[in-house]
Amino acid sequence: MARPSASVVPTTGSFTITPGLVSAGCTLATHPDAQVAANDRTVLNVDETLPWQLLVQPVNATTDDVVKVRVCNISGTDFDAGPATYTLNYGAIR
Repeated sequence: MARPSASVVPTTGSFTITPGLVSAGCTLATHPDAQVAANDRTVLNVDETLPWQLLVQPVNATTDDVVKVRVCNISGTDFDAGPATYTLNYGAIR
């Protein structure tokens, strides 16, 4: 059986989110990156100070030039993250 070829990481980067008051449920956050192509997979590392009430998940790219992440408030009620800013570091895999 042939060994699969290694994936290419066309881009890495980071961006910040300032969630403020977050309703229970999920929302999509986006960040522009001209090196991302549709169908790229995203690897994500979040700031260690991100509150446990917020879950951030990478979302596969469905369009060129956009990194997408899903931000979910898993607390079951509205959560106020205050004015804090959190850094998300990502890599796209093609």
